[in-house]
Amino acid sequence: QRAANMLGVSRPFLVRLLEEGKLAFHRTGSHRRVYLADLIAFKERRDRGRRDAIRELAREDVRAGTYDIVILPEGAQDE
Repeated sequence: QRAANMLGVSRPFLVRLLEEGKLAFHRTGSHRRVYLADLIAFKERRDRGRRDAIRELAREDVRAGTYDIVILPEGAQDE
């Protein structure tokens, strides 16, 4: 649970990451154990991927000329 809290995800989602091999762990009896170093490395990779994706989206908006255009949802202009 503490590892899930550090990542800001639910415990079932963390278990899925472990079972899919996306985050290393070992078993102690029936408990899954994650080394702190592995957890921090995973979090850094995940955060780096998110930042890269946001940068790419911003680059695409700049290329399209829509970076500084605010698009309101339908009906929001009526308020």
